[in-house]
Amino acid sequence: FDADGSGRRVAGDGSRGGEGDGAPSALGQLADPRAVSVGADGTIWIADTGNRRLRYVTPRGRLGTALANLKAVDVVATPGGGPLYVLDADGNQVVRLGPAPRFDGEDLVGVSGLDVAAAFGPDHEPVALGVSAAGDLYVADRARRVVARIDAGVGVTVAGNGTARAAGDGTDADNAALY
Repeated sequence: FDADGSGRRVAGDGSRGGEGDGAPSALGQLADPRAVSVGADGTIWIADTGNRRLRYVTPRGRLGTALANLKAVDVVATPGGGPLYVLDADGNQVVRLGPAPRFDGEDLVGVSGLDVAAAFGPDHEPVALGVSAAGDLYVADRARRVVARIDAGVGVTVAGNGTARAAGDGTDADNAALY
């Protein structure tokens, strides 16, 4: 969407499917896209949940698949061009693609590997990601009713005490209840 509120389709032709890699992005198909993040180079990263893929639109407008066989439900590009984080609901984990994925023409570069940034047990339900300007990764955990910062693969609670209610405004964030 532009500043005046007008918008245009940048990915997907409106039909549900998984075709179109390599084609102009508006002619390709998506299935249940859940999240979008824009990289420092202008790449649009798409959590294409229904297709079990991490898709992208290159700065030149081509659709492609970066990762397959994961239920991508959220994706966050690091400010300034660092790693890309993908929330994989099937694996109950956050994977990191890096060190700095970007496009040089139509070639994906800056990717030397994919690793697990955080893994969660069965009593967790990570549902959303965020990355600070400093590059810190945050995860919203619906089942535990907390927001955690990931330090060396371990979650450190920064908000929420696990109580299912909305209370605690004006108190320390880790003492507040989140619904």
